[in-house]
Amino acid sequence: MGHLFLSLDVLKFGESGGVSFRTSLSLNLIGHKFFYGETMNFRVLGLSLFLVVVAGGLLTHFRQQSITLTEKVKQDGPSPIPEVVKQGPLPKAVIVGSLIHNFGTMEIGSKGEHVFTIRNEGEAPLELVARKEDHSCQCTLGTLSKNGLQPGEETTIKLTWEIKVPNTQFQHYAKVRTNDPKNDSLTFRVQGLIGRRFVVVPGAEVSVGMLQEGKPNVKKITVHSEVMDAFAITKLEPSAPNLIKVMSRPLTAEELEQINKPDPAAAAVEAEQRRQMAANSGPGPGPGKSEKRGDQDHKGHDHAAEATAEEDSLAGKTPSAKCGFEIEISFLPGFPIGNFRESLLVETDIADSPETRIILNGYRSGPIQILPTAGTSWSAEESMLKLGRFPASEGKKVRLMLFVKKEAQGFKIEDAKIDPPVLKYELVKDMKFQAVGREKFDLILEVPAGSAPVSLGAQNRGRITLNTNHPDAKEIKIEVEMASFKD
Repeated sequence: MGHLFLSLDVLKFGESGGVSFRTSLSLNLIGHKFFYGETMNFRVLGLSLFLVVVAGGLLTHFRQQSITLTEKVKQDGPSPIPEVVKQGPLPKAVIVGSLIHNFGTMEIGSKGEHVFTIRNEGEAPLELVARKEDHSCQCTLGTLSKNGLQPGEETTIKLTWEIKVPNTQFQHYAKVRTNDPKNDSLTFRVQGLIGRRFVVVPGAEVSVGMLQEGKPNVKKITVHSEVMDAFAITKLEPSAPNLIKVMSRPLTAEELEQINKPDPAAAAVEAEQRRQMAANSGPGPGPGKSEKRGDQDHKGHDHAAEATAEEDSLAGKTPSAKCGFEIEISFLPGFPIGNFRESLLVETDIADSPETRIILNGYRSGPIQILPTAGTSWSAEESMLKLGRFPASEGKKVRLMLFVKKEAQGFKIEDAKIDPPVLKYELVKDMKFQAVGREKFDLILEVPAGSAPVSLGAQNRGRITLNTNHPDAKEIKIEVEMASFKD
C-alpha cells in the first residue's frame, strides 16, 4: 500500500508592501509501487506530478510579484540630488533661451505646454534630475544618454499646466537639479495673464445715484472680452422699457487700450515685491539663481538677469480688452419717487457664455422732497424708514414731512399698497405752510398699539407704495425696517 503526502504553505503580504511567502512541497511515497489489487495505479502518480508542477508555478509567480512591488516602492521614493562636481573637468548647464516663458493670455479651464532646451557646454557629463517634489505642475525631462548629458549635447524640459484659479495672472515652475557647481538648481517658469470671456465695467451691479429733475439722466457702461477677437450683442432688454432706453456701439481701439491700463507706479512696486519674494521665499532659489553649492569660481552662464527681466515684464499687468461695446442707458421721466432697482439683460453670441443681467440701483426725489422730523430715522438715498425695536403693545408712530411742487388740482394720494397691512398711513396738509409754488404735508405712518409682533429686516422689508395724482410723481415708494416684540 502506498501513501501520498502533499503540503503547500499559504503566502502572506508584509507590512512594507512587498510579498513574503513560504512554499514547500512534501511528497512522501511509502513503498515503490501503487497497487490496486495487483495493478499499478498510474492515476495517483499522474495527480502527484500535476500538483508538483502547479506548486512550482505558484512559487515563480509570487517571487516575480514580490520583485515588482519592491521596485515600485523604490521608484516612488524621492530622487537623489546630483552631487556637484568640485574640481577637474566641469559640466556647464546653459539654457537655450530664457528660464521664464511668457505665455500671453489664457482662459480659465484651458491647458498649456512649453518646452525649454538645456545644453551642456562644459567638459564633463551634466547630470539632470527633475523631482516631483520640486515643481508646481507636470514636468517631463527629455531623453538623456546613459551617463547624463554629454558635452555638446542638449535635451528638453517640457512643462504642462491647466488654468484653474480665476486670478489675473498665473505662474508655474519646475526645478531641475544638476551637478553644475554654478547652476546646481535651475527653476523653469511659465507665466501669463488669465483672461475672462465676458466682462462688465464697472460690474454686474451699477449705482446710478440720484436722478436729476429736468435734465437728461444717462449712465454709460462697457462690456468687453479679454480672450475673444470679436463678439456681437444679440439682445439688450431693460426691465422697465417705458422708463429705460438703451443703445450700444463698438469701442474704438483707443478706448479698448484705456480699459485695465496698467499703472506704472503700481508696476514698479509689484516688480520690487517679486524680486524680494524670489530672493527670500518660494520654491528653490528663485528664477535663474543657483543654490551656490560647490566651486564658486566656475564661470557658468548667468540667467538670473534675463529671468528677472522676463518676470518684471508682467508686473502690474492685467489682461487687456480685445473687443467690446459701450452701452448707453437713459433714464426717462416718470420714475417712482424713492429708490429703484431695475435690471438690464445682455445677451451675446459668445459660445458657452450665459446671459448677463446688470442691476441698476438709484434714487429719485422728483417734485416731492421727503424730510424726517425729530426722532425719525429716514434715509432719502435708500427711501428707507427705520422704526427700530418697540413693544407691540405700545405700537409706534412717526411723521415725515412732504414738500410738494404745487399743481392746479391739488396734491392727494389716490391709492396705497402696504405690506404688511399692520402698517397704517395718513396724509395731512399743513395749512400754515406758506411758500411760492410748494405745499407741505405730514405723512403719518403708524403701527397701532396692540398689533401682532412683526419683524422686518434687510431680507424682508416692509413696502409702502403710494399712488398720487401728481403728473410727475405717480408713485412714492418707501421701504420699512422694524421689530415689534411681545412684552
